[in-house]
Amino acid sequence: MLPGNPALKLLLAKQGLQVERSRCVQHRFKPAGCDRCFKICPSGAIRWTDDGLDWEEAECQSCLLCVAVCPTGALVGKELPFVQTLKKLSAEQKPVLACTGRPSTVGHARLPCLGLLSSAEWLLIFSLALGKPYSLNLVECSACPNAGMLPSLRAAAAEVGAILAHACLIEAEQHLDFRESGVSRREFFSLLRRQTEVAVCSLADQLHEVPERPYGEKSLPPQRLLLMQLLKRKPEVERAELVARLFPQIEISSVSCSGCSGCVGLCPTGALLPAPNPDDPPTAHPPNCTECGLCSAFCSKAAITVTPGWLSQAAKHVLAG
Repeated sequence: MLPGNPALKLLLAKQGLQVERSRCVQHRFKPAGCDRCFKICPSGAIRWTDDGLDWEEAECQSCLLCVAVCPTGALVGKELPFVQTLKKLSAEQKPVLACTGRPSTVGHARLPCLGLLSSAEWLLIFSLALGKPYSLNLVECSACPNAGMLPSLRAAAAEVGAILAHACLIEAEQHLDFRESGVSRREFFSLLRRQTEVAVCSLADQLHEVPERPYGEKSLPPQRLLLMQLLKRKPEVERAELVARLFPQIEISSVSCSGCSGCVGLCPTGALLPAPNPDDPPTAHPPNCTECGLCSAFCSKAAITVTPGWLSQAAKHVLAG
């Protein structure tokens, strides 16, 4: 985003960030020491104050990197129509996603900044929902104040490309293949006939926006909820393979666990559930685990072992990128 442009400042003020401290790892258990958002913020707009996690709107560049790396959904972009964006792209043969920070660039849909897709999980969602090649228009990103997000975005695209080769990062004008939305009369009726005959609806058209959550309620971050919607629509065998690959393995030692259930109350996503028998260790639901590290840091008995899945491994590479 261009700091001196009043129109873009207005856009930022409308979209901004929603900070939910009850979901912040440090707020829930400070010794866990999560500092992902502080480290990745290029302007210092995300900080820890006497009141805890804080966002300074005047200093924010709207790069959305903090949203991309937050494991619990404590930071979310306000009024970002993710599903609407996916539906716009799914209607195009060769979809191109651009950003609002560089309005001169072309695209069929826009996000405030493509830095959001520095999350391998978000890129995976776009790839699964669209089911076809799509391009990210990065032609002017190197000249943008948010250019610092490019290494993380490239790292995320490389991670996702290893399993789904759909996202194409376009950084030079001559490589951009963009066609304006709209079809001719003949193309329209041909498309309508094919859709009627096949009766196929894209995955993007089956998604629903994530509802707002009551303050402090256990729930998944928006990207995980969308990913789970997509996975539920996959064939059973393929879904099982993806779940086993994407999400971590959680082991709770019946020998070491004292049965205090403190980890259950601390977990913000519902990945740990109370055992039917109060004396038994909690049960784990790996698809709900975003590997925030709270349970392992909290357990004084060292009873919880979390083996990273693909998503958490990819996130580490992105943070290092």
